[in-house]
Parts: sequence; structure tokens; C-alpha cells
Amino acid sequence: MSNPKDKQLKERVEKAIAKDQELHKLYDINVDVNEGEVQLEPKVSMARSFW
Repeated sequence: MSNPKDKQLKERVEKAIAKDQELHKLYDINVDVNEGEVQLEPKVSMARSFW
């Protein structure tokens, strides 16, 4: 059952997840399911460090 396309898809998903985890360190990610929008909000600790 290990089809090359499945393997590529799995790798792409894993990369996307790793990228999301990087973003999560800096941002709170709010996904509005109804609107299909993703909003990035700086985490409070990060925002405070700018003031």
C-alpha cells in the first residue's frame, strides 16, 4: 500500500505541521472554521517585549 504519492503527501503534511509549530512559538493561530480564515495574533509575551 505504500504508494509514492502517499509518501509525498505524508512528507508535505509533516513539513506543514513542523512549520505550524514554528509559527505557534511566535503566534496564537486562530482558525475561524465558518469563515475559513486563519488569523495570526502575536503571543502576549512577544507583544509585551515590544513595549
